[in-house]
Amino acid sequence: MSTVVRDALVVVVVLVLYYRVVLVRVRDRVVAPALVFLLGRFGNPRLPVGDVENVLTLTFSVFLQILLFFLLGAWTAVKFGKVWRWSGQPQLLAYGAVLGLGEMVLSSFLGLILIKVSTAFPKIGDPLVHWRVAINSGWMRLFNTTVKLLPLPAAIGVVVLYVGVEELIVRGIVLNVLLPLGQVAAVVLSTAVFAGYQVFNLPSWRVALFPVLGALVIGPVHGVLYVRIPDVWPLVVAHVTYFTIVALTYR
Repeated sequence: MSTVVRDALVVVVVLVLYYRVVLVRVRDRVVAPALVFLLGRFGNPRLPVGDVENVLTLTFSVFLQILLFFLLGAWTAVKFGKVWRWSGQPQLLAYGAVLGLGEMVLSSFLGLILIKVSTAFPKIGDPLVHWRVAINSGWMRLFNTTVKLLPLPAAIGVVVLYVGVEELIVRGIVLNVLLPLGQVAAVVLSTAVFAGYQVFNLPSWRVALFPVLGALVIGPVHGVLYVRIPDVWPLVVAHVTYFTIVALTYR
């Protein structure tokens, strides 16, 4: 078995186990309830239990995401030095912030079109109230509650760590693993992986649609840019900018 096939299988298996087993059975059913119980006994009883659980769930997910990054890096042929290598061009970081803003605007516009089309045909579509609930469900509920409950610097720190490490995983590791298959195949397949795991553990297609839209906007753009300039940090800035703006709109 070639190295690229072996590494691709490792990535797929680890990501599936992570999102379908670790997040559900370890984080959601064991760790988060235990932390909520302890906080309820020794913390502030006036805080809503559901909000506290959302914040703790996302915060613990940051640590799991970091662990996932190092495990994938250790189990594949990708060198960490290659993943976080910097091009030495600080202007690219500023371009990354502008890129993230543009990606947020584009994905929001596409989502608005989808909602408008759906609500224009009430017999086959969904009422607007259903879409409003969907937008604030799933992962976005965790992000939005964290921004609402924590002090702003702490909330942004959690968002930055989670989203930034996700970019390191998808572009820094997954895309590098797939590059021996060819640049086009690597961009397409890494985008498919990025969009695919957005749907894990979400209750309905409606809730998953907005993360998938964002992934289909971000994935090809970041993939092509990384192939042209193998510097992941401007893409981290773009990804963080995207989600920080989205989360702050719900504060």
